[in-house]
Amino acid sequence: MKVNKICILGGGTAGFSFASLLARYREISKLDLDIEVVYSEKIGNIGVGESTLLSINDLFRFLGLKDEDWMKQCNATYKTSISFENFYKKGTSFQYPFGDSAFMPDQFRSQKWFEMKDHYPEIFTPDTYARYIFPHTRLNETNKLTDSEDIPGFNFNQWSAYHFDTNLLAKVFKKYCEDRDVKFYDDVYTESVLDDKGNISKIVCENNSYEADLFIDCSGFKSLLLENVIGEKFIDFNETLINNRVVRAKIPYTDKENQLKNYTNCVALDNGWCWEIPLWDCLSVGYVHSLKFSSEEEILKEFKSHCLLKHGVEIDDNDISIINYKTGRHEKSWSKNVIGIGLSYGFLEPLESTGILTLLINGFRALEMLSKRDLFYTKVDQDIFNFSVNTEIDTLRGFIELHYAFSSRDDSDYWKYVTEEIEYPKHNGSTYHDIMFRSVTIRNYMDTFTNNGAPYIMAGLNYSHYSKAYNLIQPETEELKQRKEDFLKEDKYFYDMISAYPSTMKFLEEKIYK
Repeated sequence: MKVNKICILGGGTAGFSFASLLARYREISKLDLDIEVVYSEKIGNIGVGESTLLSINDLFRFLGLKDEDWMKQCNATYKTSISFENFYKKGTSFQYPFGDSAFMPDQFRSQKWFEMKDHYPEIFTPDTYARYIFPHTRLNETNKLTDSEDIPGFNFNQWSAYHFDTNLLAKVFKKYCEDRDVKFYDDVYTESVLDDKGNISKIVCENNSYEADLFIDCSGFKSLLLENVIGEKFIDFNETLINNRVVRAKIPYTDKENQLKNYTNCVALDNGWCWEIPLWDCLSVGYVHSLKFSSEEEILKEFKSHCLLKHGVEIDDNDISIINYKTGRHEKSWSKNVIGIGLSYGFLEPLESTGILTLLINGFRALEMLSKRDLFYTKVDQDIFNFSVNTEIDTLRGFIELHYAFSSRDDSDYWKYVTEEIEYPKHNGSTYHDIMFRSVTIRNYMDTFTNNGAPYIMAGLNYSHYSKAYNLIQPETEELKQRKEDFLKEDKYFYDMISAYPSTMKFLEEKIYK
């Protein structure tokens, strides 16, 4: 099928970012393509995510947008890691930083940390794994930031993502599209008209109707086209990912220089976890939770108490908003002549910022399939696309499940349930199965320790693929002693180096917010 016209239903981050991708592709390919976006200012957008992973850089690079072009407009800050507080046990925390290891030739480095944590538990505590692999983890621990290349393995331009106000970023994308002649219509969707093959020939809205060859569903959880019109089945993940609700607010800084971190902080509470996202103008906080073991009133009380104790801010009810969401995905993201991008296709939960990640995966994969043969596609393109995006989100599902399944918390009904009662998928190919296989058969979480998240989560949750009993009965080798001494020297060396760097706030002031 040849695509001459694409209509996107829905605005926000999903709709406007994909429109930007199409507009940029049209610009560089010189192809004749009509692009229009039908959205409603009245309905607005959910804007669940304000925290991103490194994949967001692919979008800005493709669009040709530099930090100074958009960050100041969106109250954006830099993100170089994710911190998990109270996930292992109350009173603990660990980092999951972005980057490549500075110790690439040492293929056994990751393995040796798991041995040393048993021999030297007072030194190699769960929070040291990231520091042991990535020296620049100390930037996160001390809330410093730099774009110098003095720290081995750390390239600021390559290993930094962002926090931002999603509503403001959507406006940046919209302006980008308007400058490239994308047509926008503020209208409210009512129904679709199908042709004799079950494809959508046009969508009907309150003010007008819109025809196209291909429709992009960015209508959020309502999935107005992919599910409600095309009839794609929704596969529910709620059996293992039980959180389905967020209570959120934006609160002022009380100590900006210390509170404006270079990472997203995730704090486990009694019925889920709370995000702490440092924007330039305020802190975004949101309690991601389940009502399975608690009432709405109890959740609200817990959320307010956390913000008061942690940040010294008393939140007014009028400043709080609530989002209900569902975890899962549709069987296909591209069905007939409809592609679901963003929440209309699927969603896991805010942990690990996978919402914007899956949005970008679907967007770039769709662009890849459409651009292969200059806006001509067949069934094989749809099949490759669906296989790709389904595999990605299913793999991410398993990664998110690790954060709960391997926790040692048993101090609430919620944590007892996720650690003791949930049956996590054990079929061949599932993440849970992979961890079991590596822990039993090859005694490792990975073949190489770089660019794989599982070891950071497992180490931070103090779960090893080795037998502690076996490790302790082995003699302390000279190699382990030397590695321990090297690590202690590295600690002093890098902490001394980092002490001269500016705080994250000062770095942002100089680089972006002059």
